[in-house]
Formats: sequence, C-alpha cells, structure tokens
Amino acid sequence: MFKGAAMRNLWVLALVSASACHGGAADLLSYADPAASTFVGAEWARLASTPHAAMLRGTLGELWAETRGLEFVEELERVLVSASTTPGGVTLLVVLQGRMNVETLRAMRSRPGVVAYVRQGVELMLSPDDGERPDLAVLTSNTVALGDRAALVALVERLGRGRRKDSPLLEQARRLAATADVWSIGSLDVFADGGLEKLLAKLKQRPDDLLAQSLHQAIVRARHGETFQFAFSADRPAAPPVAKKNVIRIFGLDTGPRELEFR
Repeated sequence: MFKGAAMRNLWVLALVSASACHGGAADLLSYADPAASTFVGAEWARLASTPHAAMLRGTLGELWAETRGLEFVEELERVLVSASTTPGGVTLLVVLQGRMNVETLRAMRSRPGVVAYVRQGVELMLSPDDGERPDLAVLTSNTVALGDRAALVALVERLGRGRRKDSPLLEQARRLAATADVWSIGSLDVFADGGLEKLLAKLKQRPDDLLAQSLHQAIVRARHGETFQFAFSADRPAAPPVAKKNVIRIFGLDTGPRELEFR
C-alpha cells in the first residue's frame, strides 16, 4: 500500500476517508510538503449525514481496497494530502489525524522486517518494501503521516527546523481549508494511468449530486487552462426545488389531450 502506482489513488482517497470538525484540516497544513504541486483536504463529519457521503463511497468505493495497514486508526478525523510530480513518478505525503489505537501501533513495531527508530523526536516505522504496509511517522498521539519514505524523512527534518514560510500555493490551500469541507488546489499532473478520465466518467454519472458536479466542473475548467481549485461545503444551499404545477387534463379534443395550468 501507498507505494508505487497505488499511491496515485490518494488524491481521491482523501475524499472518502475523513471525518472532522469544520475547517480542522487547516491545522494539518503545518505538516504539508511546501514544495508539493497539489494539496487535498477533507472534512467528513459535516458530510457523513448527507447524500454526498453515499455518492463518494459509491463513486470511489474501489479505493477502499487501498486502506490496508491502517488498522491502528479507530476514528479518522482529518486527512491532508501533499502530492508532487517527480521524474520517478508521483510523491505523496498523507497526514491523518484522529483517535489512534496505541496497542495496535505498538504491535506494528514488532512485526517482522519493520525498522522503528526516533529521529528529531519523531518515531519512524519503516515497513519492508513489499507494498503491503505503509511507512509511518508518528507525529503526535493523534496524528500520523505516511507515504513515500523520502517524504516522511523530509517532513521530520522540517519539523526539526521549526516554522517555515508557506509557499504561495500553500497559502491558498490554507484559505480553502479554513472554510471548506472538501477542497483541493494545484496541478492535475498528479493523476496517471487514466485515473483522471475514470474519475470524470464516474462524477458525470452523478448529475444529482452537487459535490460531484462541482468537482467535475473544476477539473474540466482546469483542463481548459484554468488553475485547478475546488472547494465544497456541506452547508452550501442546494438549488430550490421546482414547484409542481397543478394542471387540468382535458381529453376528447380533436387535437388530442391538452393540459391547462390550474392556479
């Protein structure tokens, strides 16, 4: 998991695996990769009781297969994804915040092949290179980072150096995270192997869902030259329902049945 091609799915995995208080993902941006080309955040508590939650699971359900190795997460509150394109592919740094099972984490340290050590005050747990388990950095009692090993080490080094200045893109991400429940900004280059086309096709099949159509439109605009930016809040008012007209239906006319509006 989270190694090689499977990591490309994390852009949309964030949309279906988070629960949080409104705007909480902004707090995670201190862990973001300042050099990333794309950021994604999600708030789930405000979406969980809405039809958007079912849409996301139905549209992106196959991505649940990518959650092996996260058994230690008892209640996920926040997700932040930093994605970058490199000559070797897409590099991802994923930060999860929520209630973690301390006993399960402790057991992970003793699994065969796992290398655990402390660096700059942060515990790193590096798994064998078989793709079955993620590499982890335990940042706090309720915050864990996973992703490419080099990205994790770089995160720990940044934390050791203290507060750094946000990049312009990260500043924009912070503004989105402060008000939106699901948001993303940056480049669509982090998609590969037809992933973007598949996502667009599935989103297009949900014309009834405002979140799905908002994301679809943002992607389409970006493909036509605009900067990719998406933000959605659960409290965004839906379009008012179309009032049903009262009609009288008249039969037996030479011209066929006719409807007259009755006020």
